[in-house]
Amino acid sequence: MPFPFLPICFVVMPFGLRDTGATAPAPARVDFDALWLLAIKPALERLGYRAVRADQDLGPLIIQEMLERLYYSDLVVADISVANANAYYEVGIRHAARPDGCVLIAADWARPVFDLAQVRHVPYPNAAAKIDADSAQPIIDVLVESIPPRARSRAPMMEAVLGYPNAERDGTRARELAGQLEAFEALRADIDSVGETPAFARATAAQAILDAHPAATTTSLSVATEMIRLLRDVLERHEEVAAYIQSLPQAVQDVPACVNSSRSHSPSTATILRRYAR
Repeated sequence: MPFPFLPICFVVMPFGLRDTGATAPAPARVDFDALWLLAIKPALERLGYRAVRADQDLGPLIIQEMLERLYYSDLVVADISVANANAYYEVGIRHAARPDGCVLIAADWARPVFDLAQVRHVPYPNAAAKIDADSAQPIIDVLVESIPPRARSRAPMMEAVLGYPNAERDGTRARELAGQLEAFEALRADIDSVGETPAFARATAAQAILDAHPAATTTSLSVATEMIRLLRDVLERHEEVAAYIQSLPQAVQDVPACVNSSRSHSPSTATILRRYAR
C-alpha cells in the first residue's frame, strides 16, 4: 500500500537536554527530545501533518536539505524557548522565503530575544525538565488549537516591505533609511559617550540627549529603546523608565509590536518596551 501523501511540517527546535537559563519555577533544563516525541509530533500528526525534525536529515549536504525543507514544507513550526542560533537562522530563512506558514512556539516561561519577541508566538505549558504522557497532553491541546490560525498569518517580510519579494528597490526609501540609520548611530554614539563622561557632568550630558528626543514626539521603537538604555543602564535612573514609556504618544504605545498578528492578540509596543526595560 503506498504511503499516504500528507502535508509536511518541518520542525525547528533544539535537540536533547538543554539548559533553559530560566529562573524557578521554570525548569533549569528541558529534554527537547521527549517534548518532540510526546507532545509536538503527536500534535502535528493530529492536525494532519507529517512532522519532520531537522535531525532526520541524514544526507551529506545537510545545509541543502535544511534549506529545501524550509522552503518546500507546507508548514514550519519553530520552538524558540531557549536561545538557539540555528533556530533563529532557520526562522529568518522561512520568513523571507514564504508568505505564510511559519508558526513560532515557546514554553510559557520563555523570554525570546528582542526581535523574535515582536513576532507572535504560541505559548505552551511546560513546567518539567522531562515531560511524560500526562504533562504532554496540555501541550498537545494548546498546539492543536493554536497552530492552524497562526499558520495563516503573513510573514514579517511580506508585511514590512510592500510588494515583497518582487518589490523594486525604491531609491528614495533607501536614502530615507540611510538617513535614519545615520541619525540612529549618532544617537547611540552620544549615549555611549555619556557613560564615559565624568560623573559630575554625566547628568547634564544625558539630559541634553533626553531633551533632544522627548518621549512625546518619539515614533521610533529603536529610539525609544535607546532612551530606556540611557535611563536604565547609563544613568541607573530606573524609576524614570516607566514614566518615559507612559509619555510616548498613545498611538505608539497602542501599536501592536508583534508582526504577522491581529491587533486584538498582539502585545503593544509599550508592553515590549516594558519587557526590555526589566
